[in-house]
Amino acid sequence: MKAIKKRLVTLPNPREAFELLKSFEYLYNTQNLISPALNVSGAAATVSLGATIVAIINGQLVQKASGQTITLNGPTVPNSVTPWQVYLFTMDAAGSLYCYAGQPGASLAAVQLPVIDEVSFTPGAGGGVMGPQQCVIGGLIINNASAGAFVPNTTLLNVAGLNPIAINTVGPFFPATLQM
Repeated sequence: MKAIKKRLVTLPNPREAFELLKSFEYLYNTQNLISPALNVSGAAATVSLGATIVAIINGQLVQKASGQTITLNGPTVPNSVTPWQVYLFTMDAAGSLYCYAGQPGASLAAVQLPVIDEVSFTPGAGGGVMGPQQCVIGGLIINNASAGAFVPNTTLLNVAGLNPIAINTVGPFFPATLQM
């Protein structure tokens, strides 16, 4: 961070330098610190935390106990045409867990990642301050090669041919565009 700061303070426009510096500070000030060890292979329709996690959200340490579940949502994923789907899981400063569903695609590369409203705007001096309110703790990739459609929060994750893959995220990760 010191190296970034040294380079940014040399920019000719101090306001732009300040805004860029704050962007980096927010990025590193909100991140998951421990792998959630997501359980996506059991006879359940939800994803569970296999480990206690700790995250920094807006500079505040937040903990969530293992065994907590995340309810899947979003569109049904068919077993043909668009059998791929990505879900991202986040946690806020209160320790609440959220699921964001992407748009299914014909391949993993064709899946549209979900938009995460992780940025809020607080009015203040100089036009306001933006800061992330949620951090990504992980996700789930589905490649539905099963006999039927995958219905979020209904179909069990251990159905033959569903092929769930856990994404255990550690560190800063913001896959979404700014939503205000």
